[in-house]
Amino acid sequence: MTLGTIKWAIGAGLLMLVACASQEGPPEPKAVPMVLTTDRQLNPHADGSSQSVDVLILYLSSPRKFEAVQLSALYPGVNKPVESLGADLVDSQLVRVVPGDEQIMELQVDPQVRYIGIVVAFEQFQVAKWRGLVTLRDESALDKVLFRDKKVLVTINNLEVVASLET
Repeated sequence: MTLGTIKWAIGAGLLMLVACASQEGPPEPKAVPMVLTTDRQLNPHADGSSQSVDVLILYLSSPRKFEAVQLSALYPGVNKPVESLGADLVDSQLVRVVPGDEQIMELQVDPQVRYIGIVVAFEQFQVAKWRGLVTLRDESALDKVLFRDKKVLVTINNLEVVASLET
């Protein structure tokens, strides 16, 4: 076999692979597990007692607007994330957490979602680290073809949210 024949065979094989993939229709959302853990010292009230807090989970195609926006532009209000994040926002959900709790959830992640943003509505938001961001998918060709198994880990301590990705 000549080098030209090998290149032609590889090219034809790639075209067939792309054609078959495009006939399957749009990819289905993928379930991505998320473990959300809260500390016993959570969202301190003026008297020092811990209290529950709302957590806004944002499914994002781009992190640009999320990283620049203020908490007041996202919360409270049902339409605020849509108005503030525009086309970067694919979907969102709101959960309430209590001190010393752990919730295991399954996020239904659309294939266009590349980031998960976490917003915690702390009472003392001015001094809190209220935002966390996880890169769920990258720009590599492999990651576009294979939506690898991943787990989102979110820990909320006192006045801080920490979000990470476990693969």
